[in-house]
Amino acid sequence: NLYGCSLDAIRCNHSDDVVLTKDLGVEGAVSVKRLLKDEMPVFTVFLTVDKDELRRRLEGRGEKQIDLRLARYDYEQKFTPFYDMVINNDDMEKTISAIVDAVDKKKEKRNERKNIDNFGPSLY
Repeated sequence: NLYGCSLDAIRCNHSDDVVLTKDLGVEGAVSVKRLLKDEMPVFTVFLTVDKDELRRRLEGRGEKQIDLRLARYDYEQKFTPFYDMVINNDDMEKTISAIVDAVDKKKEKRNERKNIDNFGPSLY
């Protein structure tokens, strides 16, 4: 079980025409990526413009642990090179478009892999 999701469910979703999304903290994302290596689709992080914007958003949705989230901001920023995709979440339409594009690209790669796996008889 990986953060509330079974390994079998992750592998099943990886092989079907389904995109599994899971919200993980940076430590959890690192652990899962190390364990599953190439089996996971795309690790994506959504960034706010800066701490002031993060505070505004957290206050706007009634977050209780604002100081803790702000304290982790710099720490979490250090992990951006780990992610396959970094989305600056400053414009809702652009963010949605980036997510849709990432899902479409992953599906294309998955289909290409299926086509290669199913390609004709062995030459050897």
